Amino acid sequence: MDKSEIMNTQLSRIRLTINETVSMPMLGLGTLNMGEDEKLIKALKFAIRVGYRHFDCAWVYGNEAVIGRGLEEAIKESNGQVKREDLFLVSKVWNTHHSKENVAKSYKESCKNLRVEYLDLFLIHWPTGFKENTESPFPVDPQTGDVIDSGISYIETWHAMEDLQKQKLVRSIGVSNFNIKQLKEILEQGTIKPAVNQIEVNPYFQNDKLVEFCHRNNVCVTAYAPFGVGMKHPEKPDLPLLVEHPVLGAIGKKYNKTAAQVCIRWLLQRNIATVPKSTHPERILQNSQVFDFSLSDDDFAQIKELNLNMKSEVYKAYVNTDTGKFNLTRHPFYPFREE
Repeated sequence: MDKSEIMNTQLSRIRLTINETVSMPMLGLGTLNMGEDEKLIKALKFAIRVGYRHFDCAWVYGNEAVIGRGLEEAIKESNGQVKREDLFLVSKVWNTHHSKENVAKSYKESCKNLRVEYLDLFLIHWPTGFKENTESPFPVDPQTGDVIDSGISYIETWHAMEDLQKQKLVRSIGVSNFNIKQLKEILEQGTIKPAVNQIEVNPYFQNDKLVEFCHRNNVCVTAYAPFGVGMKHPEKPDLPLLVEHPVLGAIGKKYNKTAAQVCIRWLLQRNIATVPKSTHPERILQNSQVFDFSLSDDDFAQIKELNLNMKSEVYKAYVNTDTGKFNLTRHPFYPFREE
């Protein structure tokens, strides 16, 4: 191991307690669109070596089997230094699996793909149920391009998730991309509180109302896209990418850090976990080097001014555009009309 790869023990030590008893590392590795199999496996092994223990996966990403192989090999190659119980593995039930029967099947499939007996956290990926038992994970009406609604309520899906936890098949359960109204309904009608709501949070989309609601109700927040989705926003093409933003760059320069590291540190100081993704070893390592500085009140004030309430079109990141039109916004449970 190169000297620059010295294990960052703070990666596994800095944690949030979710579900009252489960401990989740605040910084993890996202796995969406991670490229070729061997490149992904190499990235996973490197991440393990430098201290990452939290891995954020999803059935719809289509790479859980590769991740399972990579993590299994990394554990074996660690010669006993890393065990399954040291890892915090997350997956998500996809929209075509929202019925009670298919939630359980999806969970078992993700465990099988990841080569584990259990998951540490299982999330409802979106509140939007799609037509089930179809070949495509994105069933659409060919005439309108609208996604085909399953008619299944996310409350029904949540009860199926609760059954998994009550049977002690999963350590904790939560949601992703749920708005305040939808979370309120889960809290009122469920018997188990969501441990986590995984949502987009970054300086362009600070999502304060939803974050504050979650924290007020003891639902932990995990931020995806901590520096956006890596592409220009179609409505504001002249806006700089967050990793190139001069304000974030100037803040980072004071601490000998990058704009990306400032984004991550900003989240951690807001008591928000985050799962930035990268397959580049230098960036994976760099993203972990955020525990040796703190942002000041003035830094926070400057970042506050960057908020545009501008959400990324994140669901398009894993839609196969070759299938043609795909419109989620008219689904009855589309979550982004409120916030």
